[in-house]
Amino acid sequence: MAPRQEFDLDSLSSLVPTIFDQAQSSAATHKKNCVALHKLQTASAKVQERGRNSELKLVGERAFGEVVLDLVNRVLVVKKSTPAADRIVKFIGSYVRYAYEKGTYSNIIMVLYLYECRVESEEEDSSSSRFITRLLRHLLKGFEAKSKDVRFRCLGFVSEIISNLGEMEYVSFMSEIFTY
Repeated sequence: MAPRQEFDLDSLSSLVPTIFDQAQSSAATHKKNCVALHKLQTASAKVQERGRNSELKLVGERAFGEVVLDLVNRVLVVKKSTPAADRIVKFIGSYVRYAYEKGTYSNIIMVLYLYECRVESEEEDSSSSRFITRLLRHLLKGFEAKSKDVRFRCLGFVSEIISNLGEMEYVSFMSEIFTY
């Protein structure tokens, strides 16, 4: 049996935009694209390197997150009432739901701070929860953007993500948002 080859991170920059392109054209393909994006995420999460002091660097997760955040940033500047951008917002929400359901964690409690999100339980930490945390942290920064289109899209993304997460500590979320 041939040894298993490591996932090529350079292919992410061509594979993930293809998935986003399909997702923006039709909502009917969202489930298929969620499965494909999750396969890419899990494959890239397996790519790790040893750093100084033999600590593990999550190189694949970081590369996957950068590619997805780049594509999300492209959608943030699109004006209201653009159907393709609205489909991408729905797709990210459905992907978060799919990743949450596929994850090994059952009750992830995310505490959202205005500029800081963290997963409270380290034992339930997974690549999906780290990705969702990174995505939310990135989108929350857009709430103070100068452009009203960016603020609108960030709000749409965050509301879609929150509505698709499973169990969440809404009280802490609401208290942190309204104390701002």
